[in-house]
Amino acid sequence: MQDLAKLIGQLPIGVWVASVPSGQVAYTNAAFQAILGMGAREASQIEDAPATYGIFDRTGNPYPVEDLPFSRVVRTSAPVVVDDLVIHRPDGARVNVRAFAHPVRAETGALSHVSVVFIDISPVWKRTVSWSSSVVSFGCSDIWDRMNRMRIEGGRAVVR
Repeated sequence: MQDLAKLIGQLPIGVWVASVPSGQVAYTNAAFQAILGMGAREASQIEDAPATYGIFDRTGNPYPVEDLPFSRVVRTSAPVVVDDLVIHRPDGARVNVRAFAHPVRAETGALSHVSVVFIDISPVWKRTVSWSSSVVSFGCSDIWDRMNRMRIEGGRAVVR
């Protein structure tokens, strides 16, 4: 088990495990701190997680507690994927995050913890925003026209 803990501790994805129902942290790994720019706050509970960890939505509003991956898993007892989190780090950096949350059950079958793993999708998000800006400046009618003239021939896209 020590090898497993060491492995999880060194994963390149953030890991945060919290107790149900409070959301009090039970485990984090090094990538958690690297992505959030801070270590776990053991006294923090789910109600203050957005303020404690700087969790916002893409429009810059604090992320609603009821929509956090942890809260959604507690509510539904099902795995959840969320990709609209933006971490406002203490150093001023902004990190776009995709989170995968999963229920953890006790031997009785009752929900005991929620594990959330997350990755920094900032590079992908920046390319997507850049591409979207290009689409807007290029003009939707131009794109629609080109797409209507596109055909697949020999496994390649060809514009007539």
